[in-house]
Amino acid sequence: MLLCSISSSAYYQSIDSIKTVYLNAKGNIKIEASIDFARKLPPPDSLKAIFLFREALSQSQKNKYPQGEIRANHWWGWYYFENLHNPNKAIPLYRNAINLALKHKNYDEAFWVYAILKDVHVFLSDFTTAINVLNEEKDFVEKANLHTYLPPIYAGLLQCYGGVGDFKKANETFNEGMLLSKQIDDLHTIWLLLTTMSEIKLQQKNINQALAYLNKAIEVGIKTKEYYNVLNLQSKVNLLIKLNQLTQAETLCRSIQKRMSTIESFEFVGTNNASLGNIYLARKDYGNALKYSLDSYKETLKAGNEENLIKLDSTLFIIYKKLGDFENAFKHSSHFIELNEKLLSKDKIKQFQNVQYRHYMDKKQKQIEAEQRIKQAYILISIILFLTLMLGTIVFIITQKNSELKVKLLNETTKNEEQIRENMQFEMETQTRELTSMAMAIDQKNILWKNVQQKLKETLSAMPSISEQEIKSIFKIISQDNDSQHEWDTFKLHFESVHPQFFTTLSQIAPTLTQLELRQCAYIKINLAPKQVGNLLNITPDSVKKSRMRIKKKLNLSTEDNLSKFIANLKMA
Repeated sequence: MLLCSISSSAYYQSIDSIKTVYLNAKGNIKIEASIDFARKLPPPDSLKAIFLFREALSQSQKNKYPQGEIRANHWWGWYYFENLHNPNKAIPLYRNAINLALKHKNYDEAFWVYAILKDVHVFLSDFTTAINVLNEEKDFVEKANLHTYLPPIYAGLLQCYGGVGDFKKANETFNEGMLLSKQIDDLHTIWLLLTTMSEIKLQQKNINQALAYLNKAIEVGIKTKEYYNVLNLQSKVNLLIKLNQLTQAETLCRSIQKRMSTIESFEFVGTNNASLGNIYLARKDYGNALKYSLDSYKETLKAGNEENLIKLDSTLFIIYKKLGDFENAFKHSSHFIELNEKLLSKDKIKQFQNVQYRHYMDKKQKQIEAEQRIKQAYILISIILFLTLMLGTIVFIITQKNSELKVKLLNETTKNEEQIRENMQFEMETQTRELTSMAMAIDQKNILWKNVQQKLKETLSAMPSISEQEIKSIFKIISQDNDSQHEWDTFKLHFESVHPQFFTTLSQIAPTLTQLELRQCAYIKINLAPKQVGNLLNITPDSVKKSRMRIKKKLNLSTEDNLSKFIANLKMA
């Protein structure tokens, strides 16, 4: 708590000192200070930050200060992406920064912003655009004879070709990148290329080649004292486990135990003990497998890494099942399902909040711009009236200019209205995709739940000490725990926020529709396949078809009418 307080105090002292420089500075120094002040402001002060960026850009253009223009565009784009989670506004600003940097031959800044722009597209899983960005950067570097910039570009291209699964291009890029890096003795890029190639070979399920590339990367990493080379060692442990070289894996795992604790990021906490747990599980030494897996579970739980907890829950389910401890096995199976749902829910809520916040920010910004236009209009009208009284000879010219201004304002308003409609359409499509993802997650959970029940039933049936009546009692408890009604209520809440009045309209058209039939209509609305609908409703595909025929009959549709098309085009009350 004290550490957090000290850290917070230091942060705000830093902002205050930058603000002081900004208030007292003049000329180009004030431009630099306003950029630094703006990028330090947290999201609650985002309107102020945007104003400062705009002011810095405008003043840089007046002062003919290109470095200020480049940095203002660069950090304004960064602020939109990192703090406001709006890549659509960040990307054009990054592009402006690159164009200005190339125009004024500021190649260091251009190279830096190109790398950030590539990372933005990788973050968005748009590897194709990231490849285009890197090839564009490669062209400018080659034309400017800046060959020392080339090796990192090859490392980025290798990552992206692996992302799209173009392994032929990946191999060509790797060979070219390695040749160039060796020529200029760029050992760091060689380490990056070898590490990335190992991951690509693992992606191709070629474990032996993945291990060979990883061994070479480790050798280079030892020479250059790469900070994250210890993660390559941990990756080697996992590859050795896959190859069933358990003794070598255990020896390496224990040798890097202390070094893993020096990695600060919480994502790596517990990985070493998790690997030891997997080694002993492969040896069928379930006692030691349980010990190390539980140690890893405690470390990971303390670090709060829920994604790694899901993997550990799966491992502990297998171990407890092997040990015959079905109570703990069921506990970790349930926790596995619960965490999956929680992570999905968190992600959806965060995305929804981001959309809401972006909409709020856009609305505020448009409101400010509208107020500024109104002020400008008032000033112009006042000037026109004054000049009309004093200088009647120029009334025609002033009226003409005023008409042009009105046309311009009307065009801007039309553009803003089009942008609002596009934003609303984008939000609707995003929310529909979220609904489909939520339904698919429930579908996958139901399938997993059935598999767990089936496996548990087979295991219990094989135990002569448990009667069939006791097995039925256990499955009755399990069925009660699987709260499908709660899942439907959560889905229905999100569905009605996207398609309000949907159920009301259907009930008005066909009052005899049952709750189950209304539920099926909702799944049809988001284009789920009949098999998925059957899994969600816990009915057979034939029952789904019969139910659709009953729905069509209640809606007064003929056998030739398309139910999906009718529901898709349904106008809400």
